[in-house]
Amino acid sequence: MSAGLDSGASNFVEFGPILSLDAGRWSMVLNPFLEKSFGENREDGVAFAYAFRASYEIAEKLSVGIEGYGEVENIADAPPASEQTHRIGPVIYLGHMHGARRHRHSVAAAHGPHDEAHHGHGDHAGHAHAAAHGGPAPGAAHAGDWHAEIGVLFGLTEATPDAALKFNVGTDF
Repeated sequence: MSAGLDSGASNFVEFGPILSLDAGRWSMVLNPFLEKSFGENREDGVAFAYAFRASYEIAEKLSVGIEGYGEVENIADAPPASEQTHRIGPVIYLGHMHGARRHRHSVAAAHGPHDEAHHGHGDHAGHAHAAAHGGPAPGAAHAGDWHAEIGVLFGLTEATPDAALKFNVGTDF
């Protein structure tokens, strides 16, 4: 939920799941969500937006993938496709994959070739196993690890810019 702090700013509620699937070196994340504005300067209808990522791990700390983003301003009275924003493009991921469920940890070497869960934000459920077996404390496995995402996203409609550079650098702490 977001509340507009400036005079005339809209308030809105946003809801949607984050779905992820891992299969060996392949990973896919889908984040569809709905948004409804309310209060002063609200907009009619419910907006639908999505983001997705499909990636393949080439080597530890190096993956390639494709990402897509889009938005339909009012799903009940959707504008023509040419007026909606949709973009897609290739991305290179350096360092650990931020937000990926699958990530190797030192506990994997001690307990066999399995992967622990990694969600990228907050407490990491997969680290409970590591902590119980003498591994790193929750959240400590990636502390100080850097990651970068570099790509080009191409517009698929007239309302979307022809190309956009994606550059994201961060660290977990």
